[in-house]
Amino acid sequence: MVPTATAKVRSLRPALGLALLAGAALAWPTAPSSAGTLVTYAPVADAAVSPIYRKTPYGKREWLRVGGQGRWRSYLTFKVPGPAGPSARAILLLRARNVPRAGFDVDTVLGARSAAWSDRGHTAARRLHIGSQRLATWRPHCREKTRKKRLARCRIITIDLTQEVRTGGTVDLVLVSKSRHPVQLASREARKGRPHLQVTPADPDAPAAGGAAGG
Repeated sequence: MVPTATAKVRSLRPALGLALLAGAALAWPTAPSSAGTLVTYAPVADAAVSPIYRKTPYGKREWLRVGGQGRWRSYLTFKVPGPAGPSARAILLLRARNVPRAGFDVDTVLGARSAAWSDRGHTAARRLHIGSQRLATWRPHCREKTRKKRLARCRIITIDLTQEVRTGGTVDLVLVSKSRHPVQLASREARKGRPHLQVTPADPDAPAAGGAAGG
């Protein structure tokens, strides 16, 4: 059995999530962009698949789905050029189309080659193999009472993928859930709230971990 990786998962605090929505207006980037040391990457491919609709491609839809009666799972591929470094930080940001009632797991996709698949033709009959390494688990914990506040503050999902992204290269992910309540997310084709990966590279001037201070 391959040991599973432990990952920290957190959601934005309500005030911070609301600020993000207001500042970005949910028009998330579709190409790499940088602001200071923070670099944002959009997925190069994403697709939802269901064993019930095995031969139907959903890669060009404006949504991704996880769980539910259709036993949906969703794939995302990012390309992060070069190693990010041991002190880097990587956060996956997703936007749910409705307030999620269930959570999901994030696994690696072992043996996948992003160049060998595209979201246009990706179906359940040709789905990529799910790796045995679990990167993170996200669970909803919205405590807002009114529907207006839930819609404003409880749809932004943040997942720490630092361990997976430190070496750079192609990052293949699959979102899975056994819940009967589906989670519907915006895809890279959506007008607002597209998925993206925020990477804060290691500071080249920072001392190496475990290094002795000069003096």
